[in-house]
Amino acid sequence: MLSWGILLAGSGLWVAGVYRFSRLIEPWTYFWYLVNSWYFMARLARNAHPEMQARIEEFADSIVALSEQADEEEELVVVSHSCGTFVAIYILAAVLRRNPDIGKRAGGFAFVTLGPAFECLGGFGAERGFGQAMAEVAKAGVDWTDIYGPQDIVCGGRTSPVARYAPKTDMVCAAREPRRFSVCIPDRMPAEKLRYLRFRFFRLHFCYFLASRRPDLFDVTGSCLVPSRP
Repeated sequence: MLSWGILLAGSGLWVAGVYRFSRLIEPWTYFWYLVNSWYFMARLARNAHPEMQARIEEFADSIVALSEQADEEEELVVVSHSCGTFVAIYILAAVLRRNPDIGKRAGGFAFVTLGPAFECLGGFGAERGFGQAMAEVAKAGVDWTDIYGPQDIVCGGRTSPVARYAPKTDMVCAAREPRRFSVCIPDRMPAEKLRYLRFRFFRLHFCYFLASRRPDLFDVTGSCLVPSRP
């Protein structure tokens, strides 16, 4: 009994120490941020996140209402970043269920994804709700532009989302991949700053979002876009 007590106490202290250490290095590793993100995406993909599902429906209602209130020649653009693209696909599918012709409005309707984290998070539920939502977006022929940086390892930008996640029975969707552009990060950033960000993956991952706020360091999306290769 004494041996078992010592073993359990030692194991508890070890687990507590590892947890504490992981919290201390969180600002550099984002370990718990990723764990929470994966858990959130898994719940949503398995239709086990009613709060987020309700918010998705609310967002869809808001977008449809906005499209009805906007001027005929005013373009509507939906923008998502990183794992937000996973949620945006659900929202866009819900919008299309309410208004299948929203992509044909006179002013235009566009979907822009910045550094989508498909490989990191989008695999959850490909055979369930997420795959079906992807197929609905692809079938509707939404004007979709995807922007990613090859140096941004968090986004997994080389993934072809429709072919990867739409159900295999919807092979017609494979022709509806988004137009894709690769951001030439090294060409828009001094060598010393690129070296600084190269292993600070999350700071580099937000270069798209902060482009207009930090032109000295993050302005990599304003120009120097090249079409991605197959």
